[in-house]
Amino acid sequence: MKEEHSHDSAVQPEAYRWAAVMALPLRLVVGWTYFSAFWRRLVLENKLIPDDPGYIGVKFNHLLPNALGIKPVIEYLVTHPSELWWFMVAFTIIEFLVGLMLMLGLLTRLASVGVFCLALGILLGSGWLDRLLADGVKYAFVSNSDNLGAQLDMNFLRWFAESGAPFVMEVTRRTEADKKGGHLAVRKADGHLILREVAQCPDADIPEFQNISKHRYFNTNTLWIRLDALKEILDANGGVLPLPMIRNSKTLNPRDPESAPVYQLETAMGAGIECFPGARAVNVPRSRFFPVKTTSDLLLLRSDAIAVDEDGKVALAPEREGKTPVVDLDSKLYKLVDSLDSLGLPSLIGLDKLTLRGRFHFQDGAVLQGTLLMENDSEETKEILPGVYAGA
Repeated sequence: MKEEHSHDSAVQPEAYRWAAVMALPLRLVVGWTYFSAFWRRLVLENKLIPDDPGYIGVKFNHLLPNALGIKPVIEYLVTHPSELWWFMVAFTIIEFLVGLMLMLGLLTRLASVGVFCLALGILLGSGWLDRLLADGVKYAFVSNSDNLGAQLDMNFLRWFAESGAPFVMEVTRRTEADKKGGHLAVRKADGHLILREVAQCPDADIPEFQNISKHRYFNTNTLWIRLDALKEILDANGGVLPLPMIRNSKTLNPRDPESAPVYQLETAMGAGIECFPGARAVNVPRSRFFPVKTTSDLLLLRSDAIAVDEDGKVALAPEREGKTPVVDLDSKLYKLVDSLDSLGLPSLIGLDKLTLRGRFHFQDGAVLQGTLLMENDSEETKEILPGVYAGA
């Protein structure tokens, strides 16, 4: 590793501040949507008293005709008032907790799971899908909120509408930074496109799973769905999409890798590609995929390798010429967001790949270039002084 000292100061990170500003209104609006339901139902007026004319449980009578796939559940609740009351109490408490956590920024990933479950229940219970179709709404655009590159593209929408495809997944070429992400595959039994996640892969097959030359495309989790096709599949499967179950190995305390091992059961939204006959995948430019899922992603987002245009769109700095730096932080030391506070922020605009193992602190003015492997086996933090650190 060659070192040249430079007096240039590191470029202040603007991308992270933009991301925070853009996410805050979304958190507040969605959080208030659910928190206000609790507020209206209990604080402004107690609507959980069964004998009062404003009792919220009466609305279930109106849900019954249009419910999708969960009519037996609603019928049971309507005919069992005691169970209906307990259900409404639990639903209200969940709305309160989910809304409050989103607005305060606490356990937001857990809160997002609650939002998904609440929204799905409301969608199925109210027959919202039928109402959208009746109003002439034909298409849905779905993406991860952490994908800062996912934006509604009217040209893509026009192509999707003309293609006749019921479901389209945006994919892009895999790089070293994406080798752990779910990739697109073809099922040998019927030639159907499927999504294969790393948690579904046996340990012995992991090297092949991460072979980016063999499995070249991965799911960006940006999806385009034809709503009439979605309704047909829901009607044929009891109101649910028959998605494969994924068993993910986790630890009970995410901050402590030595805590008790647990399994997290989940389904992948992109796995819906196997539920729609005629589903397609489209290779899109890398600019449409800019995820922030790990602290490595977040460090890159905060760095000078990322630029924000006048419209707030996040993209690689022009000097990068479309090539994304690869950042691989020590997962044991830098797993959570607050762990980056002690790391500092080096310049990454000239970086190809950084592999960091051990405790480091980059002082202002540290510039990383090329491919670097930085290791520190001691328990003490190693200071990286201002200067240029250039690898191969």
